[in-house]
Amino acid sequence: MDSVMKTCDGLEVKLSDKSLFARCLCLMTHSCRIEELQPKRTEDEDLNKTMADIPLVFGPLRSFMDRDDQVDLELSCFSNMSVTVVFVPNIGIHTVLLSFISQLFGLQKDQADYKHAIFAVHGPSILDKTHLVNLLSAGYLDFIQIYDVMHGFIFKPDVDDKMLLPSQQADASYPQQGSLGAFLRNICVLVACNIQGRAVNKSMKLPYLKPVKKLLVDYLINRSSSATLTWLNVFLERIRSSIFSMDNLILKIRDPEGDEVFGLIIGSMLDNVFKFRAKDNRYKHHEEWANSNCCIETVCASAMVIFRQPKSG
Repeated sequence: MDSVMKTCDGLEVKLSDKSLFARCLCLMTHSCRIEELQPKRTEDEDLNKTMADIPLVFGPLRSFMDRDDQVDLELSCFSNMSVTVVFVPNIGIHTVLLSFISQLFGLQKDQADYKHAIFAVHGPSILDKTHLVNLLSAGYLDFIQIYDVMHGFIFKPDVDDKMLLPSQQADASYPQQGSLGAFLRNICVLVACNIQGRAVNKSMKLPYLKPVKKLLVDYLINRSSSATLTWLNVFLERIRSSIFSMDNLILKIRDPEGDEVFGLIIGSMLDNVFKFRAKDNRYKHHEEWANSNCCIETVCASAMVIFRQPKSG
């Protein structure tokens, strides 16, 4: 973990020992070093080595990332899907594995100097190593009948001063070039830096394409001021009694002191406004309502509950 922290010290985001991202980098780096420390085997020993002996690192995409204010919003949403990331520390360690990776990345015989691979696939969850080994052993053509390859890189651990490294993209079924591609490529760079024992420089600021914190700041700075909608106030005044007569507004909660109180749910109030707007001819589609009423403040307010503490009188 210490070596990973040292490698990532140049990033704007500071990782902790509880970081999922840091732990995954540790596992990937450790799997590479395990293979480097293995004594050179004869051809017969290589043939006798089973796929189960290979220190593969894999898991759902959400287990490779930290969901904080620095994470990429698109990537965070994408991780809610059934997406599995697989890291291979040495593609040439087994003939079956080499054949699979060669087809996945379209490798030619003169490109055998690539060593590490990482790829993300969408499909049924890969539950354990035996499951993954069986899938890889079945061959590439059978694999892509079940899984869609989203993105991937095969690379050499040779990072230059601009944080670039020799790599090649996977032959993806449904290429996800944005946040996922940037994330996997940055993982490759950080693993390579860790293997080389060097820290990242200012060429890489974050492991993500665009952190949600920056996304929201840019949105708030650049959004245009909405025009005053006088007619909207009239509309809300007209349906106010209907909104507050609904039975979904009140919720029993416990206040900070542990007392049971009844609260008014802002989210339900906004939902009722949306339901009643269907009777107004101004809105033919959901998008029209969203364009004139939704903003980041509304979204945040929808999570609030208003209540009065008994002791306040």
